[in-house]
Amino acid sequence: MYNCELCGKTQPPSTPSFAVVLAWRVREYPFRPNANTFRGVDERTGLRKIVQTDDPGGKGFERVREARVCRSCREAHDASH
Repeated sequence: MYNCELCGKTQPPSTPSFAVVLAWRVREYPFRPNANTFRGVDERTGLRKIVQTDDPGGKGFERVREARVCRSCREAHDASH
């Protein structure tokens, strides 16, 4: 049992809720040297060692606002977008 965040109606027990993204934003991630650490194998000796690699960063999207909604509100939201 939950309240839909868009229509405000109380849903009956065992009714599934759905996540709807209401707002997005563009985000830039910076370059990070030696950000990833894992165990690797040295090609010359064949022994295991700790290897660090760089994270290249880049551009992506983040969710700004998200709502838990009922099935009918989700369908209405999907139809309008």
